[in-house]
Parts: sequence; structure tokens; C-alpha cells
Amino acid sequence: MFTSSRRRLIVCECQFTCPNMKMLALPNLSATNEAEILKLVGKWKELEELEMEMKPFSFLEMLWEINLNCVGFSSLKMMGSIKKGDVAAIVGYLSEIKHICLDKSYFSGEHLVELIGGCRELETMSVHDCVGFEHFLLMYIFSTVQRSSYFQMSFSVVLNEM
Repeated sequence: MFTSSRRRLIVCECQFTCPNMKMLALPNLSATNEAEILKLVGKWKELEELEMEMKPFSFLEMLWEINLNCVGFSSLKMMGSIKKGDVAAIVGYLSEIKHICLDKSYFSGEHLVELIGGCRELETMSVHDCVGFEHFLLMYIFSTVQRSSYFQMSFSVVLNEM
């Protein structure tokens, strides 16, 4: 396991050796490392895929940097509590995103409808083991949201034990 300082060194090295980075997978970051990543995201102009173990505190700022600098960005994978502002940022900054994976996240059915409806280029969405909406709601959402192109959604839901 890398120490925080070792991770920082790797991130700094990537700034200079990986300008054409297309895919980035991040562990759960400390606040210091998160700030460094935020500074670097805008420099990775070729970034297409971002996978994060947990939604960072600087999520909105990170999406803004991706929107400004990563024209081919197409895939986001993360877990965490997805709030209304997060959904608005995804729809507003990444409206042409093709793949979203929010497995093991918490968000409402209303937010799911906003994501599916707002990301018009969305091809796949995964919401396995999420909390915040019921499985029958997913079927309703899937049947009512109009999609003009191919769209695939996979899901499973954590049910409350009684």
C-alpha cells in the first residue's frame, strides 16, 4: 500500500509523463491528494474515463474542469451520496456522457430520472446495489423516459430487511 506521500509523488510524476492519459482510476483520496488531482484534471486533455472509489468533496469542481478541458470525456464511475447539485452538474457539465456507473450509491428516483433524461447521449447506466429508490420505480422510470438512441440500464436494489 502506498503512503500518502508516495501517492502524491505518483500524481506529480503523472502530470509530466501522462499528458495523454485516457483513463484514470482513483482510490479514496485524502483532502490534500484530492486538491492535487483537481489541479491536474484540466491538464489531462485526452481524459475519457474517470473511476473514483468515492465521490470526492471537490466533485462539482472536478466536473467543471472536465467540462472545460476534456472534450472526449465519456465515462464516469463512482459511488457515494448523489445529491441534487451533483445531478445538475453531471447533466450540465457532462450532458454528452455515454456511460455512468453509480453502483452502491444513495440517491432518489427523482435524481435518477433527471440523470437519464438530461444525459441525452447516455448508452449505459449501472445502479447496482443502490439505496434510495425501489426496484418497481426503476421499471417505471425505464418505461417512461424517452430515449432516441440505444440505451441499456442494469440495476439491482438493496431492499430493507424487515
